[in-house]
Amino acid sequence: MLTLLRLATEFGECASEPDGILLPAGASSACRLATGRSALFHLISRLPAGHPKTVLLPCYVAEGVIQPFRAAGFDLRFYRLGADLQPDEGDVAELLRDAPAPAVFMLIHYFGYPSASPALLAMLRQAGALVVSDCAHAPLTRTEAGIPLGEIGDVALYSLNKFIPVCDGAILLSMTPRVDVALDEAALPELPAATVEAYAQHLQACRRLFDAPSPDRAAEYLDMISSSYEDYYKFINDDLAPRRQSLESRRIEACFPFAEAARMRRRHGARVTQALAANPLVRPLWPVLPARVVPFGIPVTVADQRRDDVQRRLFEDGVLASTLVDKWDFVPRQRELHFAAELAFLRDHLLLPVSEFMADDDATRLIDALHRIH
Repeated sequence: MLTLLRLATEFGECASEPDGILLPAGASSACRLATGRSALFHLISRLPAGHPKTVLLPCYVAEGVIQPFRAAGFDLRFYRLGADLQPDEGDVAELLRDAPAPAVFMLIHYFGYPSASPALLAMLRQAGALVVSDCAHAPLTRTEAGIPLGEIGDVALYSLNKFIPVCDGAILLSMTPRVDVALDEAALPELPAATVEAYAQHLQACRRLFDAPSPDRAAEYLDMISSSYEDYYKFINDDLAPRRQSLESRRIEACFPFAEAARMRRRHGARVTQALAANPLVRPLWPVLPARVVPFGIPVTVADQRRDDVQRRLFEDGVLASTLVDKWDFVPRQRELHFAAELAFLRDHLLLPVSEFMADDDATRLIDALHRIH
């Protein structure tokens, strides 16, 4: 089966010159914690005294982004997205006019694609917003000008287990001296052993899924993936206290071949996107893979409300096309018409795998499976 994750146990010792994750330059302060949600909660605790408790964010968003702001008593205000998941600049402008300044603005770079136009960034700067660039899906993507996405805001957030096979790890970088996020990481406890073990079981099930010999066996592994993640989630959702990243995750991160991963993801992503260019049923959200994008996966929408049928047929053909809906759907009730693009995406999208663990033959099988669906 093709999937987005694979366990990293085969990495062994580091190469002589591991390339590492390339972080933005010029950070004013930084810290490494176990989870992205605890990193956001820590960021909130370091906002200047009297900072307005207002955050602007999309309603298509990970629960781990909303939870820290809810726990801190923030007023949540949702901005609209377009059909391409880019922030609606007119809606953002209206919300900025009505919100107490300076608001916190969460900028989500969905699936590795940049989500901020120069005009949006200029508007946010003029309003004095504190821009948090969420790079969980996009740690390796750069803008067309070659700037890491973490540099385009005031704060950058990286959640490593969303992108590489580690059990924990989040990096928080502040690019502004008005927010100091540094802390004594060595004095922090790690996640409980049972929580780390639950995520390790999740990764192991993902690894087995990759080599599943049949759809029936793959379905068993998917159940294991879900149940082990829920065991992990129960703890991290209730405990937002800062905890340090584990040494084992640091070891895997240091050994992970980021440059090769970026090359392979772009290679597979470009092939899949090009293959779908004239497909009337399965359409990529972005018709061309931008030059400096390293995709988390290739988001597509399926026409005629046939998403579930297409997903089933791909699964039977040995391809796991996933959805990102569970714990991501925060469309306010009774405001569905206002967020029509978000609801349409939630209903119609699939995420096609293009990970570094796929070979060229795997990408070919994926493309062939897509071509067989009409």
